[in-house]
Amino acid sequence: MSPRRALSDSPFDTLEHTFDLLMTGPRPLALDGTGIAGLPDRLVPLGELKGRLLHPSTSFAVRDAIVGELVARAQAEGGRWSVGLAGVLLPGLRRALWPLTQACPGKADELEAEALAVFLAAVARAAPGRARLAARLCWTARKGANRLLHAELAERAGPG
Repeated sequence: MSPRRALSDSPFDTLEHTFDLLMTGPRPLALDGTGIAGLPDRLVPLGELKGRLLHPSTSFAVRDAIVGELVARAQAEGGRWSVGLAGVLLPGLRRALWPLTQACPGKADELEAEALAVFLAAVARAAPGRARLAARLCWTARKGANRLLHAELAERAGPG
């Protein structure tokens, strides 16, 4: 067994741990790839989909189809599909928030929590067929966290 990176109690690390739990066991959360161009005609575990989304050989059309289907599932069923979608897009969420958490490390947990709340609200409103949906969702999450960071910095500055 390989050593596992220690996780903190941050919202993103908690999401990662929960996503990993959805990927374990005999029946990991999976998307039926049948009918989605670029995917095999079988159940594809979300962990595998995450790897495909990150691979440079995956076209934007395939990425958009995968994310669109995951968004549609999250909208229709919520719960594990919302966690699954967020887990699949977690690398993009981490990348989007990194500059903000570096600017205010003491508020990293609050920024991540705000980003996830904004992300889930954006998923509820998203059009699953929209192009570059993953980037739009991650960017929307970053904007929400950025608003929180600016409010925090303005509060620290205080009057005068």
